[in-house]
Amino acid sequence: MPSKTKTTKKTASDQPMVMGSQADYDEFESAAQALPASEVTPMRADLQLALHNVKLGVASIEAERDRVEQLADVKVEELTELPRLVLATIFADTQIQRTAPASEVQTLLVRAAALRSLLLKVALGLVEAGLLPRAQIEAIQKGSGAPDMGRDCVALAAVFTKNAAALRGKHPLKAAQIEEASQVGTDLLKALKSGRARRPASGPVPGSDMRDRLWTLVVKRHDALWKAGAFLFGRDQADAKVPSLQASRGGRPKKAPANGPAAPTP
Repeated sequence: MPSKTKTTKKTASDQPMVMGSQADYDEFESAAQALPASEVTPMRADLQLALHNVKLGVASIEAERDRVEQLADVKVEELTELPRLVLATIFADTQIQRTAPASEVQTLLVRAAALRSLLLKVALGLVEAGLLPRAQIEAIQKGSGAPDMGRDCVALAAVFTKNAAALRGKHPLKAAQIEEASQVGTDLLKALKSGRARRPASGPVPGSDMRDRLWTLVVKRHDALWKAGAFLFGRDQADAKVPSLQASRGGRPKKAPANGPAAPTP
């Protein structure tokens, strides 16, 4: 009789960094542009956490889709596409021309090089053991330059995270090292986009307006999602079924960011 595989609960450090995509951004750009400037809400949130929570909320609503469609003024498709709208916001956030001094970029480069080397060596060993596909790792290995190093760190971290269950106990890497590689790679790519030059102390950050517009769409549609949850499950259960955008993974809401939206009233 085959032995049961022991499962372990994932922690936040085991979660891969999600980056969104140009396709997500393109899909919602026109709707974001159409928002009146007076309605735009500055984005001061953990977007990875928001993505996690909207997926939970949408799954709860999807399970009761027939009942939701009975609600007047509720556009079900707009609710179910919320995860992709958050991905569009994440992508927009990665495109912002943030600034970083040359010394910070150099620090990130050094750390990224060390992490890339570590993860790549382990990955190649797993390839030889037949535990990872050779073509995928060799594709990551190709290329050179600072941007490529950042992308390699993110890609390698994603490989280990995606295959965490199959590789458990078969390599020496710790979850914290994999998460750091993803974060350092992401930070390096953002720093390189800044052109290594400091922006003026005042004035908007280039690209932040579109990110804030997309985030405003997220907030508006999440309000509608919560109202649908209150209708389906009652107000007492709505927060559990449709968690707030910044509710912690354990269920308790984070401290609301400054200028955040008020709780919706169904």
